[in-house]
Amino acid sequence: MIAKIQRLCRENGSSLSRLEKELGFSRGALFKWDTNTPGIDKVQKVANYFGVTIDSLVSKEATARENDA
Repeated sequence: MIAKIQRLCRENGSSLSRLEKELGFSRGALFKWDTNTPGIDKVQKVANYFGVTIDSLVSKEATARENDA
């Protein structure tokens, strides 16, 4: 999921640290999402920030398609 968030940040001229700050997350919190499952409220905040669905952030199928592109 973090790879998708990093891509969205790049596409929107942002960074993970800026996103964390704007959403009120602790520093480095997003990097932990690959090893620890985040709460749905935090995933929803990220999805809302980028105007995407939660499913598009967590779907493994989308990751496979993105890697093929």
